[in-house]
Amino acid sequence: MLRIGNLEYPDTTEGILAKSSLSKLYRAFLKTRHGEYMLNFYEAKINPERLYNQYFDPNSIDALNLTDKTNRAAQALRGKWDHKGWAQVIKAARNEIYLLLDSNFRNDFYNSKFFKAYHLKQGGTEADFNNKRTTETPDAMGSPLMKVANRLGVTNYEALRVYAINLERKGGEAMRAAGQKILSADRLRLKVETMNEVLFENGLAKRPDIVQPEPLGAEGAKVVLHKKLLILCGFENLKGAKPLERIEQMVLCMQRKDKKGAELVFGKLLKDEPKSSFLHNTTIIELMKTMKKRKAFEVLPA
Repeated sequence: MLRIGNLEYPDTTEGILAKSSLSKLYRAFLKTRHGEYMLNFYEAKINPERLYNQYFDPNSIDALNLTDKTNRAAQALRGKWDHKGWAQVIKAARNEIYLLLDSNFRNDFYNSKFFKAYHLKQGGTEADFNNKRTTETPDAMGSPLMKVANRLGVTNYEALRVYAINLERKGGEAMRAAGQKILSADRLRLKVETMNEVLFENGLAKRPDIVQPEPLGAEGAKVVLHKKLLILCGFENLKGAKPLERIEQMVLCMQRKDKKGAELVFGKLLKDEPKSSFLHNTTIIELMKTMKKRKAFEVLPA
């Protein structure tokens, strides 16, 4: 939330639009910035023919400033008003317009005469504007996120934003399915690992290998596993020798503080685990902490 004096306000454009009194002021503000047409599009009902004529047609006075990919998709569907592809085109355009509104106009709105007059009516003072405090993330990752999404060919910016946050928190293997879903939605042939690298390179997520692994004590040469306790840690597929060998290898990698190597082994383990397995929703650090707490393994000295 955005705190101005003793009052709090939404720190997202969606929050502003959800509050009727602020929504009316925001629309009035957008009129002065010649941006009301973007809000009209964002809130419009889905009608491909009408939306195309007013917002996608490059000759329209209200033509939207969209990415080349979205524009090309709209032009390709011109006249095919019943085509199911319109749902994806309109969704992509709305995502782009929302981020433009959020990054280009939201902060200016809170500094406008429209909002200041409203704030004073709510009992605030002029002095409050000298001490604004916010817990928001700058521009909702707007411009950097859009550039990366457009480079990848991803149209669902919000899904990519959430993915980047969880990629940093959970790691690549745990987020593999979510990453593949994002790529499949746009029929992209990229590998999930490639998308992750682009996110890392552009600072939208920290590389997981910079996270220090949980230290396990003195260097060990042999790992003793306790199968029943491993099941309590979330492992569902422990049939045969291969899963146990991989768990031993994973523990030894963490023992050597080779988190990247441990994650590669963890990824192989996940492929053999059922989709309902708890392990798909945990990180290797969290798993190792659980295994250590439950004493599911022992590391014997060389």
